[in-house]
Amino acid sequence: MSSTQLQRSSSREYATFLKVPPTSPKAQRHQSASLMSRLFLSYADDMMQIGNTRQLNQDDLLELDDDSRSEVAYAFFKR
Repeated sequence: MSSTQLQRSSSREYATFLKVPPTSPKAQRHQSASLMSRLFLSYADDMMQIGNTRQLNQDDLLELDDDSRSEVAYAFFKR
């Protein structure tokens, strides 16, 4: 990668990553994914491709299912 391809960014971001457009609005991809998509994690391909080109932001991450949230897990293990 040549230095002309590198983008300058704020000090809080890595300078070696190229500018990538923001991801599309979050969708509950895991819940609507087929069995094969779940096995091979292909529902997360978009997020992984962006992670290969730049640092992931909070907005890039997939949302957790309701059952995977910490308050639900805490209540389950508290029993």
